[in-house]
Amino acid sequence: DTGGAGATATEGEVVTPEITSRHVVVRMDDHVGETVEVRAGGEYLFTATVGRGGDIQVSRGSAIADELEDAIDRKQRITAVPA
Repeated sequence: DTGGAGATATEGEVVTPEITSRHVVVRMDDHVGETVEVRAGGEYLFTATVGRGGDIQVSRGSAIADELEDAIDRKQRITAVPA
């Protein structure tokens, strides 16, 4: 079985970050309390824990938020992979 759990473990879930005035928010309602690796175009960006509200918030102006926003601008695929 080549398309099984192994494929999803590395691919992760495609997410669409939302840019607000203060944060870049990644919604992951099904993964509250879980630790995930956020990647852009397959490149590792950062590891975060999904908060109680079901999202990951990255403060705008931080290096991580800048990288994430650049990746979004370049239309790269943003994925969250269970860490």
